[in-house]
Amino acid sequence: MHCDVYDGKGLMRPRQAVLGLVSRTASWPQRIAAWVSSGAVQVAVSYCESVAHLQARLGADRGTQVVLLDGDLSLVDRDLLTDIATGGGVPVVVEGRRRRRDWVRLGAAEVLPSEFDRAQLLRAVGSVMSPRAAAPPERRESALFAVTGPGGTGASVTAIALSQGLAVEHRRVLLADCCLHAEQAMLHNAHGSQPGLSDVVDLHAERTPDHRQIRRSALGIVERGYYLLPGLPRARHWSRIRAGSLQSALRSLRTAFDVVVADVDPEVEGEAEGGSIDVEERNVLARTVLTAADVVLVVGQPTMKGIYAMVRTMVELLEFGIRPQRLLPVVNQSAAPPAARAELSRTVRQLINGVAGGHAVGPALFAPTVALDEALRERDALPGTWSAMLAGAATTVLGRRGAQGATSALTPIAAGSLGHWDDADDER
Repeated sequence: MHCDVYDGKGLMRPRQAVLGLVSRTASWPQRIAAWVSSGAVQVAVSYCESVAHLQARLGADRGTQVVLLDGDLSLVDRDLLTDIATGGGVPVVVEGRRRRRDWVRLGAAEVLPSEFDRAQLLRAVGSVMSPRAAAPPERRESALFAVTGPGGTGASVTAIALSQGLAVEHRRVLLADCCLHAEQAMLHNAHGSQPGLSDVVDLHAERTPDHRQIRRSALGIVERGYYLLPGLPRARHWSRIRAGSLQSALRSLRTAFDVVVADVDPEVEGEAEGGSIDVEERNVLARTVLTAADVVLVVGQPTMKGIYAMVRTMVELLEFGIRPQRLLPVVNQSAAPPAARAELSRTVRQLINGVAGGHAVGPALFAPTVALDEALRERDALPGTWSAMLAGAATTVLGRRGAQGATSALTPIAAGSLGHWDDADDER
């Protein structure tokens, strides 16, 4: 649909392209056609047959385009509105009769009533093409700590210990399982019909739930003082996770809880890196969470292969765009004497320094060898010294990252400032 839009001074602006996506039962296309036939409006309607057709038109046509969307269509949700805006379109939703949502909060630029008149149509098109006032600031998002690492390094258990340590200082700490092969439910002996991450993401596709509803989706782990949001039931369910809804869900989690810890995979390959949009969509959880995280703990093992795999993961994250100041290497299950740890530290430093930005990555934190099977089976608290050490190190990196964001100078992290392990505690 092409429409002449007038400003407040009566001057005609350039014609704006308008596209439409409607259901077969919608009545408003007939009203527009009647206005066209009578000469009441100068428009040329262009309706798209599918979302793919709409996206193709947005990509092929130049300039900003208004898109009229039928609110009764089930495919009209947060992700479609986000895709239209990303593609250069301005989504305007016509309120449905069977399906009502808070479309503005989901991303619509304007909402028309189902029985809109000619003046409302022209006013809506004119308003979305005008400069818009800045939206009021939302509630501040809490810190997000991501824990990742190659398989078999103990990253999931490290995320548990970090959550327990942070819960000492924070009232509401959430551990969210964001892995494709989600195992936190197993590690917490939490099975059954408990809501999970995919349910929270689905919830945000059509509305923005309040904080109480978000908190009710999480399971309280009383013994350790934090909340758990289980992950995907099966890895193949990644197709349910769409980027726009995931980003909104992550924002809700960060405003509903004081701290969020995410157990996440390290695979961040996308279309730009490998040429496959399918791979990017499969990795949307890792790419979204790691991009948003304030601190990223990369867990490895104190072996030749373990150190190599940990450094390789950090290199891939740096190439993906993660700032080096946000990375915290964690060498897990390290019972080596101080001299051996110093040698491992030098090895990590030599390997990472050869990468752009690698010199700014802080020193590795060495976590001890701890017997955990019984505590995990019984869902008891993990050793307090270990969890406190992880929380202190992560919080230190968070604070220093904030200081670095305010100044262009890099602040070196002194050796040993991220904490240590007392050999006497190895007996626990």
